[in-house]
Amino acid sequence: MKAIGLVSFGLDSLLACHFVAAQGIEPLLYYLAIGFSKRDIHSFIQGRTKQRILGRAVAAVNLFARFKPILFQPAHGYGKNLNPCIDCKILMLRTAGRLMVQQGAEFIFTGEVKGQRPMSQMPGTLALIERRAGVAGKVLRPLSAKVLPATEMERRNVLDPRFLFAISGRERKRQLAMAREVGISPVPAPGGGCLLTDPRFSQRLKRAMHFYGAEGLTQRIVCALRLGRQFFFHHQAHAVLGRNEQDNTLLAKLAGNTPCLFPEDQKGPMALVFMPQGPASGVLETVAAVVRSYSDNDVPVVVTEAGRVVQRLKPVACSRETIKQWLV
Repeated sequence: MKAIGLVSFGLDSLLACHFVAAQGIEPLLYYLAIGFSKRDIHSFIQGRTKQRILGRAVAAVNLFARFKPILFQPAHGYGKNLNPCIDCKILMLRTAGRLMVQQGAEFIFTGEVKGQRPMSQMPGTLALIERRAGVAGKVLRPLSAKVLPATEMERRNVLDPRFLFAISGRERKRQLAMAREVGISPVPAPGGGCLLTDPRFSQRLKRAMHFYGAEGLTQRIVCALRLGRQFFFHHQAHAVLGRNEQDNTLLAKLAGNTPCLFPEDQKGPMALVFMPQGPASGVLETVAAVVRSYSDNDVPVVVTEAGRVVQRLKPVACSRETIKQWLV
């Protein structure tokens, strides 16, 4: 018997996978990437797709293109920030339902815990999500199975009740104890989840959504929003300025043919400049002035495209008041 497992690489996912496999069921593991977690962004920049948990391969499925319309117009609304959690879960379970048919699996399982997330993990909402995704009764949540309505697999008595539990709420003590009991080590640290729940990132993303629109917002731009300082120059350009060497390195990996600006002595921030409407007069000179403002040395600013130097500018630093009007 096979089951589709949706994993997030957190402790709850690892435990759910362990307890399904402990019943002699083959877990087929998938990570559904909507593009808005730290893991998604890191994987996109580094080009890493191969992942494993508990010695089992995890297949990554990129859902960014299918999630983007939901981000702009979620049927069930947002949470506290730009997190359309209910619609996101519907998309994920709908995708899992297709995988279940393709792989000949009997059911889907997740590491979700009743009440752990107030918007999407309450019993009524979990049931709604399953119905809208077309997988009602086919989603097992092993950690909370005994405090949720029985799934089809439970009603058929094909699951071992010893591996089904009654955890609810946000407390992690029981999961940590379970990890010790079954030998899961190291234990994944909590946090690092969806950036759409982060107020600061949501503020940046909201500005980018207005600037680019649904057609123009790409996964590369979303990754850049996670880095450095963000500047929006009216409707002409969006520049990302690295705060440190790590930011500069990651921006360079995202650059492609996009213009990059940095001090000639390379002792200062790099700026990546997106111009969705094409090159605009004076934009690179303005960004160069911002780069100069965050640099210690009065040296020319170099402009490169695809790694080739195309300009060498000598800007004057901007005032802090001027910078504030563009900084998000």
